[in-house]
Order: sequence, then C-alpha cells, then structure tokens
Amino acid sequence: MKTMSSSPKKSSPNGKMRRSNAREKRPKQKDEEKKRRSVGEEKLTRPNEEGWRRRKGNERKKKGEKKRNRRPRGNSDPETKEKIALWKHRVEMARKEAEFELAVAKERQKKAEADKEVAKQLEAEKLRQALLERKKQEAEEEKKKAEADLRRKAEADRLKKEIEAKHQKVLQIPEPSDEITLPCFDVFKGGNRIGGSAGFS
Repeated sequence: MKTMSSSPKKSSPNGKMRRSNAREKRPKQKDEEKKRRSVGEEKLTRPNEEGWRRRKGNERKKKGEKKRNRRPRGNSDPETKEKIALWKHRVEMARKEAEFELAVAKERQKKAEADKEVAKQLEAEKLRQALLERKKQEAEEEKKKAEADLRRKAEADRLKKEIEAKHQKVLQIPEPSDEITLPCFDVFKGGNRIGGSAGFS
C-alpha cells in the first residue's frame, strides 16, 4: 500500500487533483485488501481441493453406512409390527397379572386381619365367660360357707344350751316335801314318834 506524501506548502490545482485521486483510491485499496485476506484465510483453512473432496467423500460414505446400519424408525416391516404387538401384549399381561396378584395379596391380608380380630374377640369372650363362671362359683362357695357357718353356730348354741341346762340340773338340790307316800317308816323327832308306816298305828 502506497503512502501519500505530505501536501506541498503552496496550493496548486495539480495538488488538489492529486489529493482527490488519492481519496478515491483509498476505498478501492481497502476492498482489495479485504479480498486478499479472505482468499488467504481460505487457502490456510482449506489445504487443497483434491484432499478436501476426498475427505468429504469419506464422510459421506461413513454417513451412508451409518444410515444403512441404523434401524428403520417406522413400523413398516410386518415382522417388526408383530414383534412389537407381541411385546406390548406380554407387557400388558404381566401388568394385569401383577395387579391381580397385588389385589389377591391385599384381600388375603384383609381377611387375615379380620380373622385375627374375630379370634381376638372370641378369646376375649372366652375370658369374660371364664371370669363370670369363676365369680359365680366363688359366690356359691361363699353362700355355702355362710350356710355352713350358720349351721355350726346354731349347733354350737344348742349344745351350749344343753350343757348349761345339764349343769344347772346337777347344781339344783330338791327341797324336802311334807307329803309322805306309802310305804313309810317310823319317824322320830326328839325321841317321840311322829309318824309311822301305813297299816301301823
């Protein structure tokens, strides 16, 4: 790129023309420099046309092989459709079977809990009946014991009364009686006869 020399001290028509021509050349020079730079960068980034085409061809081949090896996205193949349908059917059957087993397990658990509750209630009822029977037996035993105590007490009172009566009878002394019944012996009092037996004067 040419550099312009400094303007002359004295202005002249030739000098004005030179300056105007220099101003017009500047944008053209800039455009040419840009073109050169772009071409140079392209040459640096892209080595040679043949190698570049070869690489592109290899890349296209690899992409084609990948596409051929790739499984088709659509379900146009009848065998694939049948396999997919069979797989879906198996999955659905497995899901239904799992749901059925889960429901059966829940029902069994519910039934087991209900049976356990019934057994618990029966056990509580048996225990309550046993307690009632025990209380009833204890009440009967208490009643029998009270009756036996009353009988023993009555018997003891009767025996006590009999013993007291016998004791009183033993302690009592009969008073003498003025009545004399036959036969009678002579009775003397103070050396004098005051009575005699029957048939004697």
